[in-house]
Amino acid sequence: MNGRVQFKLSNKKICQQREILDNEISMRNPETFMDIVKEVGYDAEEHEVKTEDGFILTVHRILSGPKSSPASGKPIVILLHGLLAASDVWVSRRDCQDLAYLLVNNGYDVWALNFRGNFYSKQHEKIPTSDSKFWRFSWHEFGVYDTAATVDYALSVTGESRVSLVGHSMGGTVILVFLSSRPEYNSKVNVALTLAPVAIVNHTFPGLFSSIGLRYGNQIQEALKLLNIHEIFPRYSFNTFAEYIKCQKRNLFCSQLGFILFGVTNLGVLEPAMMPRLLNHYPQGTSVETLAHYRQILHSGRFAQYDFGPIGNFMKYRNVLPPEYPLERISAPVVFYYGDGDPFATRSDIEITMKKLQTATMREISYSKFGHIDFVFRKEVKNLVYDDILEILDVYRNDSKEIINVVHVK
Repeated sequence: MNGRVQFKLSNKKICQQREILDNEISMRNPETFMDIVKEVGYDAEEHEVKTEDGFILTVHRILSGPKSSPASGKPIVILLHGLLAASDVWVSRRDCQDLAYLLVNNGYDVWALNFRGNFYSKQHEKIPTSDSKFWRFSWHEFGVYDTAATVDYALSVTGESRVSLVGHSMGGTVILVFLSSRPEYNSKVNVALTLAPVAIVNHTFPGLFSSIGLRYGNQIQEALKLLNIHEIFPRYSFNTFAEYIKCQKRNLFCSQLGFILFGVTNLGVLEPAMMPRLLNHYPQGTSVETLAHYRQILHSGRFAQYDFGPIGNFMKYRNVLPPEYPLERISAPVVFYYGDGDPFATRSDIEITMKKLQTATMREISYSKFGHIDFVFRKEVKNLVYDDILEILDVYRNDSKEIINVVHVK
């Protein structure tokens, strides 16, 4: 039976800049999504959603807050997190700058999905996490099973007929997988907003991690398999190293290290308290195959299903190559956001992806060097991105299907 746990509203003030609880890098940070949301006075619920293939996901819901009272009939927005993240990413700053709170304040029923294998979604009906079979998934399953189950569940609980989707990075990848692989769900989606989505990639990613992974990915994957390691970067896995090099006090140094290792830009412009907070809630874990699937599309230039090798592919797909996702089957309106300083989701890649869709538009964030993580962590993101998201969602909450053709967001 799917269940929920509910927190009541508190009397604490909202949108007030104040000291946060996790301003120290922690080895066992007790804060969860429910703790964070309760702290700032919003109503949060925790739901268990079962997928067709037996995984049990934790999906968080924020229905109301101090500026929006509980009511039925609110339009649904489902938030899809990025690679190695979790639902925490949408509420991490504790103020009215976070997208989840802004949506609630504007009258939306907000659901934050946690894909299988992350900190919150490590359950299966029959398979324990100690079994390698548990970890045989990538972002393909996130779209085909996890997103489909969450949409069905949210519609069943609320009695609504449609949802809107917002996905960051991998969340955007998942949206494209979901709508192309399960085209029957397009009629249930008002609009899909993808923030820096990675799909068709015709350039290399920066950072030592990407370079090594691209060159030696197969060998690394085989070595991890021999060592019986199937989960990668679980929660708190960066904290020991970050504490050792004093990331809490050396923000600029750690931001430069983040670029060298992972190609992530703009860590240095985060608020001082943001670095320890980020490390306490990121990464949140996933399967090795999730990263391997990204390596595959980088290497091949094809936005395709998971490559099991010629023999495995023939057994599964009846072809030696995995099939490309049929993006032309997406009929729901899709909006692509990108920043001109993002080395992962570039304008040229998004333009190629857009041409395959029926109804899509592209929106550039007109802010110098706006990068990949800026969509969720940059201080100015409300004015640069979220206000525009609210405007678009407001159009589609009235069942409009007219695509908005504004390219530059200022």
